[in-house]
Amino acid sequence: MKKALALMLALAFCAACFVLTTGAAAPADEFSFLPEEGSNATITPTGCTYKINDNGSVTITLTAATGSLAVVYNDGTILEEKNINMKEDGQYILTSWTTTGSAVLGDVLVKHNRKDKDNADLYKTGMASSATYFEVNEDNYTAWDWRAYLNQSGGTRMPDDGVIECISATFPFTGAVGDTITLYRWCVASSIPEDLGKEAEAWATEDESSEPADVSSAAESEAASVAESEAASVAESEAASSAAASSAAESSKTPVTGDAGVAAIVVLAVVAAAGAAVIIRKRG
Repeated sequence: MKKALALMLALAFCAACFVLTTGAAAPADEFSFLPEEGSNATITPTGCTYKINDNGSVTITLTAATGSLAVVYNDGTILEEKNINMKEDGQYILTSWTTTGSAVLGDVLVKHNRKDKDNADLYKTGMASSATYFEVNEDNYTAWDWRAYLNQSGGTRMPDDGVIECISATFPFTGAVGDTITLYRWCVASSIPEDLGKEAEAWATEDESSEPADVSSAAESEAASVAESEAASVAESEAASSAAASSAAESSKTPVTGDAGVAAIVVLAVVAAAGAAVIIRKRG
């Protein structure tokens, strides 16, 4: 039984070594302007490299003092603007990012078509200049009410059908070579998520060493317990064998008669059976 338990713990430990527990990621209903896996968008890095992470965030590493990442939504031949219905599906522009070293995120630009103009510019600084539309406005994360902005001025900006056609997004950076910027959110959503600004922790992969370490500790503890038990069994076996030999020697010197003789024989049989059981378990 103990050997079976030890084997099960060992298998659990091995499995834990290969299982990675990840945190959350960007919800699928967020309309992201960031590069995405499997997208037909044309992505052009200048003065930087980029990596699309498993949780949907994008990490940019500067290879020059200035750089940019341009994302154009097309299939490589015909422009296919990314569309979102701002009357039904979208309300806030959410932004969230972190930096290392001296990296700074510049004036991000989203080009789009709306009711009053085509190729309209939505700048990061433009949102800041219309601060009344901010629901959240922190250094590295914001929630800006784009729907309310489009509905202002007598609704001249909001298309009749509510559909805004997004053409491209450009993310500029400055800093030192090797500095990084991780863009968690630059998207449109219908509500403000609880983890806005906390993505670095909420979306992070959990420490892979913690759970396996616990399993390893439990396995080692159980293995030690099994080893101690086996050692005790060996000691019991040796003691039983010694007792049996001693009893046999004594019985050879003193004749066994009557009830006392029968009792002695029963004791010897029981001891011998116990020793055989331990030996069989050891060999099994």
